[in-house]
Amino acid sequence: MNYIITIIKGFSQVTFQENILLGILIIVALGIASPVVLLLGLFGDISSLITAQFIGAQKSMIETGAYGFNGILIGMVAHLYLKNLPVEIVVTIVLSSIAAVIFFILSKNGFAPFSLPLVLMAWIILILVKFLKLG
Repeated sequence: MNYIITIIKGFSQVTFQENILLGILIIVALGIASPVVLLLGLFGDISSLITAQFIGAQKSMIETGAYGFNGILIGMVAHLYLKNLPVEIVVTIVLSSIAAVIFFILSKNGFAPFSLPLVLMAWIILILVKFLKLG
């Protein structure tokens, strides 16, 4: 597996496209607009990828970047609401890993999870902000 290509494809999957050039364009745009969001997206993408491999997800599915896009978006949501970089990093890594497990379980049972793991993890972030005052 080419990890760099898989990570890039994760960024293109944010638009539900498996396209290396689009992934590079999104990475460059994020790097220009907000290097912190790009960093968090990378943390989310990589932690999702590692988790997917660890739990035995289908290699061909991982290589499309499908496991990474939820993690990327979780990093963005974390930055939007948490406003504390060390907390954002930890939350992104943990919730992206959980999202990969949810994606795996749903996929394995015949469901198309798409962004459901993102939505669930975004609600957890909102709960952390509201009740634990992490934002």
